[in-house]
Amino acid sequence: MEIIFDNQDLETPLVDEAKLIEVLNYGAQYVTQEYEVSSKQKLNICFFSPEQMEGLNVEFVKHQGTTDVITFDYRDELDDGEEEDYIGEIYVCPFVAVQRAEEFGNTFINELVLYVMHGMLHLFGYDDKTSDDQQDMTKAEKRVMQHILEKFNLDGIYAL
Repeated sequence: MEIIFDNQDLETPLVDEAKLIEVLNYGAQYVTQEYEVSSKQKLNICFFSPEQMEGLNVEFVKHQGTTDVITFDYRDELDDGEEEDYIGEIYVCPFVAVQRAEEFGNTFINELVLYVMHGMLHLFGYDDKTSDDQQDMTKAEKRVMQHILEKFNLDGIYAL
């Protein structure tokens, strides 16, 4: 799977996009190891401002206000055997990561990577609508983040 990264949130300066993509690819490989994912398939990851995220949230989720992450799954729309297409999009709001990182005692970059991994978990079958689903999602998030943090020191990828 190829990750296409698009930072449209220009208020959160990107320090090392290549390093971030390396981390996200590593996490994606771990999340998708149990699924058939072609190397020709693409996943678009966009960083949006709070205003852009609020627009998506209102239009597609029918909730008011901004949010941390929204995932769109396009796999059902692919033609049979079609491999060279987008399987989904994950929209993330770095501004929310800044706020919640402080609230949860986490670093900004860990919170940001967590949001992308959360979106990937949604794309590959995890949900968080019920209490049981939330527990399963939280366990999966912890497992994925532990795997990432064993290989990467995330400090320094982004500057605040």
